[in-house]
Amino acid sequence: MGVSMRLQRAGQWLRRQSEILHLLAIGAPRERILTELDTWLQSELAGAALALAVQVEDQPFHWHGDGGAATLLDAALRADPELSRAQGLYPLTPGPAGPGVTECWVEPLHDVGGQRTGQLLFAAAGSDLAAQPLSRVGATIAELVFQRDVAVTRLDQGRELYRSLLDNHPDAVLHVAADGRVCSANATAQQLFGAELDVPEGAVFAALFDELTRAALALRLPSVLRGHAQSMEATAPRPGARPHELELILVPLRDRLRASGLFVIARDITRLRAAERALRRTYEQSLLRRDQLLELNAVAVDTAAIDSVQGLALQLARSMAHVAGPDFVRLSLPSTADTIAGHDNLLVLARPELDELARRLPIALRARALTQLEPQHGRWRPTDATDDVAEGDWLGMSLRADDGRLIGSLEWFAREQGVFDDDDEVLQLQFARLGVSNVQRVWLHRELREAERGIAHQLAFVRTMAASVGEGLYAIDRDGRLTFMNPAASEILGWRPEDLASGPAEHRFAGEAAIGPAARAMQQGSRIAAHAEFVARDGRRVPVDFVASPLQLDGGAGGAVVVFHDISERLLAEQAREERDRFFALSLELFVIVDVDGRLSQFNAATTRLLKRSAEELRRSSWRDHVHPDDLPTTAQVTEQIRAQGRIDAFVNRWVDADGGEHWLEWTASLTPDRRIFAVARDVTERRRYEIELAHFASHDPVTGLPRMEQAEAFLASSLAAAALRGGRVTVSYLDLDRFHLINEVRGHATGDQVLHAVARRLVEAVGERAQVARVASDEFLIVRVDDGDGPDQQELGESLRLLIEQPIALGEQQVLLTCSVGVSCFPENGATARELMQQAEAAMTKAKDEGRNAVASFSNEQSQALKDRRELGAGLREAIANDELVLHFQPQIGAHDWQVRGVEALVRWNSPQHGLLPPGRFIRVAEELGMIVELGQWVLESACRKAREWLDSGLADFTVAINVSALQLQRPDFLERVQRALDVSRLPPRYLELELTESMVMAHVERVIVAMRSLKALGVSLSLDDFGSGYSSLNYLRRFPIDKLKIDQSFVRDIITDPGSAGICRAVIALGHQLGMTVSAEGVETIGQAAFLRRSECDQFQGNYFCVPVPEAQAFEVLRRRYLRQESDEAQARTGSAETLLLLDDEENVLRALVRLLRRDGYTIETATSARQAFEILAAQPVQVIISDQRMPDISGTEFLGRVKDLYPDTVRLILSGYSDFASLTEAINRGAVYRYVAKPWDDEELRRMVREAFRIAAAR
Repeated sequence: MGVSMRLQRAGQWLRRQSEILHLLAIGAPRERILTELDTWLQSELAGAALALAVQVEDQPFHWHGDGGAATLLDAALRADPELSRAQGLYPLTPGPAGPGVTECWVEPLHDVGGQRTGQLLFAAAGSDLAAQPLSRVGATIAELVFQRDVAVTRLDQGRELYRSLLDNHPDAVLHVAADGRVCSANATAQQLFGAELDVPEGAVFAALFDELTRAALALRLPSVLRGHAQSMEATAPRPGARPHELELILVPLRDRLRASGLFVIARDITRLRAAERALRRTYEQSLLRRDQLLELNAVAVDTAAIDSVQGLALQLARSMAHVAGPDFVRLSLPSTADTIAGHDNLLVLARPELDELARRLPIALRARALTQLEPQHGRWRPTDATDDVAEGDWLGMSLRADDGRLIGSLEWFAREQGVFDDDDEVLQLQFARLGVSNVQRVWLHRELREAERGIAHQLAFVRTMAASVGEGLYAIDRDGRLTFMNPAASEILGWRPEDLASGPAEHRFAGEAAIGPAARAMQQGSRIAAHAEFVARDGRRVPVDFVASPLQLDGGAGGAVVVFHDISERLLAEQAREERDRFFALSLELFVIVDVDGRLSQFNAATTRLLKRSAEELRRSSWRDHVHPDDLPTTAQVTEQIRAQGRIDAFVNRWVDADGGEHWLEWTASLTPDRRIFAVARDVTERRRYEIELAHFASHDPVTGLPRMEQAEAFLASSLAAAALRGGRVTVSYLDLDRFHLINEVRGHATGDQVLHAVARRLVEAVGERAQVARVASDEFLIVRVDDGDGPDQQELGESLRLLIEQPIALGEQQVLLTCSVGVSCFPENGATARELMQQAEAAMTKAKDEGRNAVASFSNEQSQALKDRRELGAGLREAIANDELVLHFQPQIGAHDWQVRGVEALVRWNSPQHGLLPPGRFIRVAEELGMIVELGQWVLESACRKAREWLDSGLADFTVAINVSALQLQRPDFLERVQRALDVSRLPPRYLELELTESMVMAHVERVIVAMRSLKALGVSLSLDDFGSGYSSLNYLRRFPIDKLKIDQSFVRDIITDPGSAGICRAVIALGHQLGMTVSAEGVETIGQAAFLRRSECDQFQGNYFCVPVPEAQAFEVLRRRYLRQESDEAQARTGSAETLLLLDDEENVLRALVRLLRRDGYTIETATSARQAFEILAAQPVQVIISDQRMPDISGTEFLGRVKDLYPDTVRLILSGYSDFASLTEAINRGAVYRYVAKPWDDEELRRMVREAFRIAAAR
């Protein structure tokens, strides 16, 4: 074999040996290692066999490898005792060894001490030089295997012995690593420290002890780890119990030269220390008992001087706490002998730091103490303590009087058990007897004092009573000498008792009476009650009521007592009442007192004058006899309200006088304690008449006197309901005057108004009582006719109206010729609702106009198709909200004083896919008809709130967003919740939201609307009344509405600068709103003239297309951000002007230029106009002092123009310029004050300049 082969073979040997030794190192079982050894030997030497026998821990162990030869070797080991001593090559006895196996190698096996413990037999077939080395290696490995097993067994035995030693050690033993964590602990330690040791990574040793012990360990452990054993005392806390007191022995553990940890032996010395303390306490208590006896005597002395049960209880409790030392003393003593035991004067005394625990003493033990005649032991816990809280000691007994009555209880409490012993029982019994004896002493002293006080009280009662009463009282003896006078009598008369001591006292103050009241009572021997007049010391006469009674002594009159009362104030009060009655008699207001039966028990002269009845008649009557029959139910209801609430203010009803005249009275009434009603009333008949006239003016057209559209619609609706119920026919005619605007333009608005009035009168006279005529617009009229039967044909009725209008209208010497277009619809042929019939009639009228005017058209199928188209519009509207087709536009609201944008009004638009962007006029009425107005209004409300919140978040502030509220929305019971929800969802503060309510809406259901308004105001939103003046108005209701803003209807604003009536209405509404504390806003402002006129009339806000048309939200945001619109141009046009401004009106521009050249040299600011409309715009836009107008102009005469100017601007000075001699018109104008001077054309320049200067002086004087 070459060198390389030998090296390779040696390497294989080493690798196999390493693998077998690895199994040995990892603790593989001995059988597996021996098997691996046998397998290796067989691989190295063919036919090799291995067997061994060994004593392991006094137990024989035999093993052999695979194959028959190994079995024979094992048999040889068992049979040949010589093998146990043999070593080296050993011949085998012939026999069953097998072919070729005649000898084997015997290798002795030794333990770690070198003692032979067995032998290994190795054999191979034939002879091989490698057998002996292999035999030696095998023996070495086998020795290592058995030595390891013996070492492991002994190590386990040592560990078991160590564990047994630890677990049976009476003290706690812990193994602590160098890092301070507990590696192991015996059973005693587990019991001692409990769950604190159950930590997977090992408990921190120092954490087992209290803070002081941890600090001491921190100082000692380094020394222990350096090899110095230590001992110390420690404290280990226990949850819910007293901590363990321990003695620790710290023993270092070292691994070679370094510390690897320590052993800790912890001995529980808790009981030892407790015994030491108990022994010390016994000695201290023996000294304490001696002191207690001495102190008990001192307590007896101290308590003997206390005369109150409360003081006694406190002193006893303090003494017990000091002498006996309990944690708490609970003592109950009765205040008097009649008090039930345990229900009075419960006292608990504790040390200050235990006050909170003292409130938790168990009350049940007190009941137990009341049953004990002698001290009784017990246990206690605080009232709210759990079962794991340790019990304390209790000692208690009852307190009983000498007669055996239960009078209280005494209890001592200690927080620990075993505190009270037999000595404490004796001590408590002594304190109980001391307490009972002192309580009985206090009771006896109190009874004696009360008896003394009773006698003294009886003696002083009469004198005190006499001295304290408000009436005067004096007494005399049988000789008339004063024996007593109380302070009240001295104060009333000014006499002191010593002043009247000599002689008969009554002679000094009885006045002119021959004998005084007391003397008279003695003479008569009976009681006297009468009036008299006493004389005070200062000479005053004092009127009195007196009662004099004789004093009967020993069967005779021994004197007399007089009680008198100064009645001066009563007489003055009666005089004042008489004067008040005279005042009531002269008052113009009604004063009435109504008794519980409703009769007029008292009243003043104004009442008799108003009702024109005698006082005797009124006293026999009830208020029901005078109240108007229609007002009886409401008056009765208010009367019950007064009796329920005690007061009512500003209630108005009608009373009827003897002649049948009605009087509107405004009452204020209150309820008296005796259930009578005191009432005061003002006669408001004139005010009521004015309100009715104003309401009529608001609901009727001022030009024609006809009802407005709303009243006609209501009449039509009621007529349709009646016709549907009883049968009949209702015809609606819509009449439009053809080209009526030409009359206004050519002849002026005054003539136009006269024509409209004449047309209205003619229509009313023609249609009769079963019909109603209303003015719809400037030249449009609505006629509703009701017939019981079929009535006239539609065409026939319309034709009769057309012919009626064709008749000439005479205005003075002039005649006006008119034509008209009439549209007719009727029920039941065309429609069933008022709105439907009106729409149909209007559609028919439009058709008549389209056909050339001066015609009549009945509602047709084609028009029905048009209305069908509207219904289709309604069908699309149903999908508009869901399809997000609605958008909001916003129109700014402008402040009149600074032209600043104050807010915006949100106006809905419909972006219809079929019809494009539609204004609300196209679909709002459709939404109302379809019942969608509530849903649409809610969308507007939520969208406007959401948009306002976005603007706020973008930095805008100080603005409002106004939205219109429909009548159906306001009538919904959940409307307030909807508004609140919209505000909450959008997070919009309520002050940024303004709700606009129409006048007709709020007047429809006044009381319900007022409640809804107040709820909305409480929510914080602003309210405005829209279209004010266009419907029915009541000032009485208006002042009750919690409105923030009035909005003047645009129908009044439209003609405000040309129509004195419209201007007067606007001024009146502005003044009314300001008087009621409201902001006033004008809608529909289209020109600077309208804005300037309204601003001078002190209107607060404007809204209209002149400033800004409704714009989308992005533009609205910019408007609010900039805050100002048209400011510079408006201020330039609406400037206040110079002190002298002259307006020239002439339709000839050459004349105007000549006048300007002439008058400009005098320094005037000159404005020119070529039409009346232009002149009115200038007058509205700026102040003008003097006006020169031409007489003959195409649209209006000069006198008529100046007449309107006089009504609109009365402070102006007006001159008329004319080249014609229409002296009648000029004279009339001058006489009416419309014209100051007449200037003839051609004029004299200097004379005209003089007239103008004079006119400006007059204007300045105004």
